[in-house]
Amino acid sequence: MLLQTTIRNKGASLSQIIQLSTVIDLKTSLHSSSADQTQSHSPASTIYTVHSTNQLPFDYASFLNSCIARRAIEPGRQLHAHLCIKGLGSDTKLATKLVHLYSTCNYLSNAHLLFDRIPKSNLFLWNVLIRGYAWNGPFDVAISLYYQMVDFGLVPDNFTFPFVLKACSALSAVDVGRNIHDHVKRTGWETDIFVGAALIDMYAKCGCVGSSRQVFDKIEVRDIVMWNSMLAASSQKWASGGMLGFVR
Repeated sequence: MLLQTTIRNKGASLSQIIQLSTVIDLKTSLHSSSADQTQSHSPASTIYTVHSTNQLPFDYASFLNSCIARRAIEPGRQLHAHLCIKGLGSDTKLATKLVHLYSTCNYLSNAHLLFDRIPKSNLFLWNVLIRGYAWNGPFDVAISLYYQMVDFGLVPDNFTFPFVLKACSALSAVDVGRNIHDHVKRTGWETDIFVGAALIDMYAKCGCVGSSRQVFDKIEVRDIVMWNSMLAASSQKWASGGMLGFVR
């Protein structure tokens, strides 16, 4: 009905009619593809959300945010194709959101391909791709991206570290983890709760529960995340003898 009304409007151009039709199709696709989807969250992924930027005709940024929140890959891919046709495929802000969408939906080859084609001065862009590989593998790619990011001149933050440390945990790469721990100290994030929890988990999964305890002891303000991480570390089979003493 809305499209018919627009067509009857003598002032509407053909390009406006086509654009409106595309918008309606995309919104319908988003609604139908995500009606019953569910999603899981970790503390870091829950906090780490996309922030809206410039408003464009038909709010592409908000539409992509909706796709990300609902893990709606198909309408996102349709919009990506639409943006390429309109010459907006390389718009850095929109491309960053597309990388986020592809990473969130585990379309990492698409995410990495688009990542390679756009400017990389945005820490958020690196973080979402590192997170994608840290959660889904290959884990060594997450670590490689981390070092590329550092070489690029960007300073990791309290989202970067938990992501890359998760990859270290998956690979039991304790030497790499210790090197990243040094980066944590130099950048002042050692007492951050989520970074601390990631360090505790990494050391424990690499069999270094003593190092986990050292990290724990340096953090003065401890919430449930921190305590759960340390309890989980202490309950590892190679440290089961010391768990009772820790709880006491």
